[in-house]
Amino acid sequence: MEFSLLQDLPLEIIVAILMVLPIDALMCMMCVSKKFFSLISSSEFIKRHLLAALKEGNKFMLFDPNFVYDEPQKPFYLLSYENPINFSTIKRIPNVIDSNSYQIVSASGGLVFIIDTDSCGAIIHLWNPFIRRSLSLTTSTIGLEKFTFNDSRHLALGFGYVSQRDDHKIVRILYVEEEENGFLSSAAAQKKIANKENIVPFIEIFSLRSNTWEKIESSIFPWYLCDSISRAFVNNCVHWMASHVDGNSNNSEPVILSFDLLNEVFREIKLPAHYNFEESKMVEVTVYKGNLSLLFAHNPSLGNLQHCLLFVMEEYGNEASWTKEFDVMLDGFVHFPSLITANNEIAIIRTNVDDGKSELYLHNFCNNESRAFGDDQIEVPENVDFLPMIGSLVLLNAKNENMELLQGIDDDEKEKEALDSA
Repeated sequence: MEFSLLQDLPLEIIVAILMVLPIDALMCMMCVSKKFFSLISSSEFIKRHLLAALKEGNKFMLFDPNFVYDEPQKPFYLLSYENPINFSTIKRIPNVIDSNSYQIVSASGGLVFIIDTDSCGAIIHLWNPFIRRSLSLTTSTIGLEKFTFNDSRHLALGFGYVSQRDDHKIVRILYVEEEENGFLSSAAAQKKIANKENIVPFIEIFSLRSNTWEKIESSIFPWYLCDSISRAFVNNCVHWMASHVDGNSNNSEPVILSFDLLNEVFREIKLPAHYNFEESKMVEVTVYKGNLSLLFAHNPSLGNLQHCLLFVMEEYGNEASWTKEFDVMLDGFVHFPSLITANNEIAIIRTNVDDGKSELYLHNFCNNESRAFGDDQIEVPENVDFLPMIGSLVLLNAKNENMELLQGIDDDEKEKEALDSA
């Protein structure tokens, strides 16, 4: 189809064609004519594109091989989330953080949420790796910059896209000492619990739509969060493992704590009644096929077999609907699984006890078979991070004094020059 003919088509036909194009192609189309630049960068098109991508589900994985600090930063990789997942289409993305001290928190609504750990999470980046744009946030309602680093487990973070409001929101929870400018230590927390003292953290929420932070006041908060980050965003809620503290009996009970980003309220969810939480080596709140899930792992003996179980909440909020999805034994020295895919696979890192090299595997829990995941293109460190996500155009038209235009897309002046010459 000639370009002039494409431009003459009815608008709804043009939009339908653009909606199925890869993001790289859309970015090129923006430099072809002012008409396409205006259309693709419009808020309505970006929102429509995002909602369509959310409906299709995660089609990509962001692979971060930078868990080894004090070394030169390696690039990120974007992988196609195919069935089966492989490295047939791989895209290198320049590292966006000029520091070895960062942590990827989560991804939602086409954006990746990253914090600078040296700043105790005071510096935040919202990054779109597909269009190479990021928004840096350094403000806080509570003066986060005054606190000194002690224990990052007492800074809890959650992130999610609320489609009803077309808004990306962050929730930040801090447990801090009243008399010291530092995070509340585990020992101090246990002492407060023993003394039946209520531990009330600072809570604040950021809205990308309004570009503002809001402090949430709470006089009663009977939970102590075990997780520092949440990667389980379901039903507009972020979720963490937590302990419900009973000040009357000095007892604590493991629960899932949820925060509803739409209505801005906390709720707790009981764990599956038929599983012994204390026996688990590690527990992770995760998402499986759109449902809230719990992944348990422990070594039943001194051997190398890793026992993994996945429980799925088939009806959100109904604690009676917890169902055991799988119960498998993984052979070899296995690090805790990092990802449950939609293809009934667990993404795991295995270490060869003979040469000490780490390998990335996908273990299918339906047929109980494992296969290598990757090739010589990517070096897999012992601890690696990879994050399922969708592709989006979010931040394409954002205008903010903290907006950074990253490598991979020209700045506004070059875009204007391309349009003027079109």
